[in-house]
Amino acid sequence: MSLRRARAWAALLAGVTLAIAVPARAQESSERIAIEVRGEWAGTDQAARGRAVDQAFASAVERGLRGLVGEKDRAQHRDAIDKAVVRRARLFLASYRVLSESRDGGKTQVVVSATVDLAKLRATLTELKVPVAAGRGGSAAPEGGGAAALLLLKVTTPDGTVANFGRGGGDGGAAGDALAREIQAMGLRLRSASGEAIAVTTSEGDPLLPVGDEAAVELARRLGVASVWVVGMDVRADGPIRGTRLLGAAGRGKLRVLDVERGQLIAEAEAGGAGFERGLGQAAAAAARDLSQHLAGAVAGKVDERWSAAASAGGPIVLVRVRGAHTWASIGALIHKLGGTSGVDAVHAREVVRGRIALGVETRLAPARVASALQQARLPSGTLTAQARGERQVDVEIRGDTAITGVEDSGDAGPE
Repeated sequence: MSLRRARAWAALLAGVTLAIAVPARAQESSERIAIEVRGEWAGTDQAARGRAVDQAFASAVERGLRGLVGEKDRAQHRDAIDKAVVRRARLFLASYRVLSESRDGGKTQVVVSATVDLAKLRATLTELKVPVAAGRGGSAAPEGGGAAALLLLKVTTPDGTVANFGRGGGDGGAAGDALAREIQAMGLRLRSASGEAIAVTTSEGDPLLPVGDEAAVELARRLGVASVWVVGMDVRADGPIRGTRLLGAAGRGKLRVLDVERGQLIAEAEAGGAGFERGLGQAAAAAARDLSQHLAGAVAGKVDERWSAAASAGGPIVLVRVRGAHTWASIGALIHKLGGTSGVDAVHAREVVRGRIALGVETRLAPARVASALQQARLPSGTLTAQARGERQVDVEIRGDTAITGVEDSGDAGPE
């Protein structure tokens, strides 16, 4: 491995050392949403505090219900929902943090960041025979909301080539999973391309892309989606990482996002990516995920301008992408500031991956107003910059974030 390459890997390793420590199970938990809620109860003793926290839990679960059950069905089954769900709200929380508490006027008030387990909530509602939406509640576009998208993906790795379409098409492996999360985080509903026949041709002279624009749009129109994402990746072994027992993988990828109705190119991107792990297959998967994040991030602004990310029934969504956050405390500070901003209806954790977090902010405020509010957030440590991008996105960069102590959590809390 060249000295230049070794230095690049050293920098990447250093960055990962400082990144958020994400449990393995968190990567699999796509059906959870983090919500900041408030609770209040008469009294200033520990019992009152406990009741205030329980009230906050109930509010969090009620928020989760909005994304899963329509208003009419919630009203029709209100008694059963209250008895089996709302009054037992703690059972449906994957984790929580008490961000602040105060005692004023004979009352105890708390602010809680709670992560609602939507899968468990959906299972209980199904047992109660309450009609439930098929999509994820709150964190991705529910059925009927958000434009539909189709992903056509081909990935070449040291283990071979996989695709998510055509005869024998699968899910696209690590790249398919990562891109699916990215697309859903933009408020789009993703349709499966598995088993769908399509004419595979060189795309505009670029052998990296699996299909040409014309064939991609034709299939997308047949499936009735608004956009089609054509992605090609080539990931190769990059040798051992000097001074470690890890193996490296590096690759390049290209992405074209097409407006099916107009038959036009909306956005395109080309990026490089890398990953490392103990096994070559795992390193290649990490590189594919890295490529996915770079490619999707490069087109997010233009995609959002074309298809507004109205990802929940609560109203329009401003997507806040956060980089550089190493602790939950800094994310909690951002959610706390947004929750106290006039004109913000709700805040959801839309995506949490290593080193990057996306928050969905239900608001009709312009991104510039959201960025201005975030700029005033008081972090436990470090500084931040917030900048509006496009019509529905804000980018936040945090620097100098370090762990702090003394914040109560459920013991299971952590970046999901």
